[in-house]
Amino acid sequence: MIRALRLLSIALVIALTGCAASVNHSGNQESILQTTATAPTKLVMTVSGSPAMEASDDWVAFCEEWQTSMTAATAAAKLDFVYAGNKNTNLADAARLVQVKVNDFRYVSQAKRYGLGVLTGNAFMDVDVDFTDLPSAQKLGSRKFATSSSAWQGVFAAMTPKQVEAVSAEIVRTVAKK
Repeated sequence: MIRALRLLSIALVIALTGCAASVNHSGNQESILQTTATAPTKLVMTVSGSPAMEASDDWVAFCEEWQTSMTAATAAAKLDFVYAGNKNTNLADAARLVQVKVNDFRYVSQAKRYGLGVLTGNAFMDVDVDFTDLPSAQKLGSRKFATSSSAWQGVFAAMTPKQVEAVSAEIVRTVAKK
């Protein structure tokens, strides 16, 4: 009986954890971004989309996921972080500006997936990211990131929070190399 309870609790933990998100790249993602004389110590991020994207009911929650994930990823890399939303930032500060342009997304929270299962559909996002040195405003390069999940993976699918975490980690790795 105790062994059965242990197995059940392990299965429950695995089910609630979910799978890691995989990030797809298009184009030449291995191309090196231009470098600058000094390594960045601060990352400033903006997130924007078309008027249709920003009018989505899930836009605010999606942007909050970016802020949360980037705060954690930059802290782990020992970088200062400023989330500027979709506003222009003070170009006088020395930093690396990361501008995320959302081409398309479908927000699926973990709670929705656990509650409704396959009925929630697929979580996905398609974003273009521009990297710029501040205060020089020198464009260092661009990357395209896309993620998706399958509703048929059930609670094991990587929902929007996991997908944003995965892309955030890649963005910070890219910036930290410079």
